[in-house]
Amino acid sequence: VFAENHQPARMTDILTVAIEALTAQDICDRQMGSKVLDRAMGDPASWLTDVPKLMRYIHKNMECVSTEPARHSLASLLLLLTERCPREVVRSLLEISPTCDSAALAMWEVMISMPGTLWSVLTELHSVLQDLRLRKVFSCATEDACICLLALLLRTDFASEKFAALYKGQSVLSHPMRAMLSLVLESLITLSEAPGMRFTMRKLCFLQARKILVLLPDIMDAVQYASSDVKRKALVVCRNMMGHLGREEASPITLQLAESLLRLFDDGSGAIQPQLRLWPTAPVVGIRP
Repeated sequence: VFAENHQPARMTDILTVAIEALTAQDICDRQMGSKVLDRAMGDPASWLTDVPKLMRYIHKNMECVSTEPARHSLASLLLLLTERCPREVVRSLLEISPTCDSAALAMWEVMISMPGTLWSVLTELHSVLQDLRLRKVFSCATEDACICLLALLLRTDFASEKFAALYKGQSVLSHPMRAMLSLVLESLITLSEAPGMRFTMRKLCFLQARKILVLLPDIMDAVQYASSDVKRKALVVCRNMMGHLGREEASPITLQLAESLLRLFDDGSGAIQPQLRLWPTAPVVGIRP
């Protein structure tokens, strides 16, 4: 048992050492760090008492972990914390980096990479926004509005028509901050790739799917001058949504986005070009293969 003969506070200290070991140059140190984290995650009830401290160490080391196995271990720990303690995780990260620095952005993207944790994170962020004492979550009101938008997107009791009217009155994705645009896209990727979405698409057409489609024109315009990685995410969202829709439904939407899509496909980036081979409706608008 991982926590045998150790108090929770002591186990937390061991985990912080393991997190830092993931950044070591020596492969044996990194492997030991991963083994300690993997073993701990099998028995979280024995040590999960100081979430803020663990979040600070994850944030401190997030960008220093360079190998895939180590990144996987750190991401798994962060997802476990988010699943078990979403309130503490979200509020801790907001306190650590209210302006969402690059390490925090990487953490947010891990936290919203699974459907279950996406829902928990957005629900908690929306809850924070309702607290008058903590009204300002990110660095500006537009970014806060994006969070509200995503929270409403996930609500099945909020009609797509009402969602569309609300969004058109704000258009908060027309000029979003870089970090928030990336988080919005990561959220939409998670939602559009959720298991069973294709099977339930007929129901989702009037719920999340229709809401996502409302956002696509502004998203595609907003990413024109973004980084290649953000452009890639936008194309993944579009590809996923077009793939879920039938050709008859997808064709007019693709035509509406044709100009923006062509500009992205002409990007020439190695991160963008692979999306061409996966685009399900390219023949509809004559996009080059």
